Amino acid sequence: MRSGDSYCFYLEVAERTHAYLFQVDSTGQAYRLFPNAKYRTAENPLQAGKGVWVPNEKEYLFLDENRAPEEDHPGCLGDPDR
Repeated sequence: MRSGDSYCFYLEVAERTHAYLFQVDSTGQAYRLFPNAKYRTAENPLQAGKGVWVPNEKEYLFLDENRAPEEDHPGCLGDPDR
């Protein structure tokens, strides 16, 4: 991918789960992409088999102009009610 490119994520879980998605930019700053009210994403916990888009189904994220690696880090926690 190149600076200015748009992208998004699709999350779908097999069982009721709390999911998180963080992005670490080229300066080392971490941002929580999901859940995030700014992007009008779904809320936790995610329901089994019901996918969600990040940032949401009508918007995209964009790479900045810094020519350095950026990383995305997903994470999930099982159903806390079990």
